Amino acid sequence: MTIEVDEEELEQGLLGLIMALVEIIKEVIDQQALELVESGVLDDESAEQLGQSLRDLEETIQQIEEEQNVEETASETKEQLDRTVDDVLNTALNPAEWAREIEAQEQRGFTDGIDDEPVADSEHETPATNAGGTEE
Repeated sequence: MTIEVDEEELEQGLLGLIMALVEIIKEVIDQQALELVESGVLDDESAEQLGQSLRDLEETIQQIEEEQNVEETASETKEQLDRTVDDVLNTALNPAEWAREIEAQEQRGFTDGIDDEPVADSEHETPATNAGGTEE
């Protein structure tokens, strides 16, 4: 059996994933920079330089995504990663709710969960929320 791979689609997907990860890392850096500025660790000049560097990084990310035509792929991948992290955090921080969800699925007859479509509930329906609980 031969597996045929569309190289262009694979390249777009991989680059989209990389850019999504770069965006996530940038968000973490933005948050850390904000905490540094708010805590007064940086003087005004250093805070301004940091802000300019972050704006330059954002422009570079956007430019790469546009040049490589992966804006949509990167955005969709980042949204999927955000939802996955939210689900993992919800499970880790709220195991009782997770256990109730499993029990409810079993009562509805979804015991194996392999071939069944996922069941949407109010907690997992759109709009997606990030780990902080705010809508995106």
